[in-house]
Amino acid sequence: MTFLDRLFLFLLLVSILGFSSGCATLPNVTEKMDAAPTAQEPHQILSAKGLLTPKQSQAIMERLQRPVAPTDILERYIAVVESVSESPLTKGNKVTLLANGQAMPRRSSGDFGNGK
Repeated sequence: MTFLDRLFLFLLLVSILGFSSGCATLPNVTEKMDAAPTAQEPHQILSAKGLLTPKQSQAIMERLQRPVAPTDILERYIAVVESVSESPLTKGNKVTLLANGQAMPRRSSGDFGNGK
């Protein structure tokens, strides 16, 4: 084996190890879900205009719980979301689902480099 072959194999090994260790994983939330109490103090929801009152937050939580059978999954989900994001659950977020590439606005490749 020549020096260049060994150098190539070494660089290949280093690049494979570098790329594989650079991937981040999601935190393990199983412990947080198990540790989350099922009955806790009322959640206060943060809207775009500020923190909602406990009464408003409770009304939203009750409205969210109505269509399903009584369960603690909503409280557990909120506890997980708040613990992973380290911020309170907010009201008024907007998400637009793009079903295909045609819904994307057309841009030239030069627009992305210029911050447009």
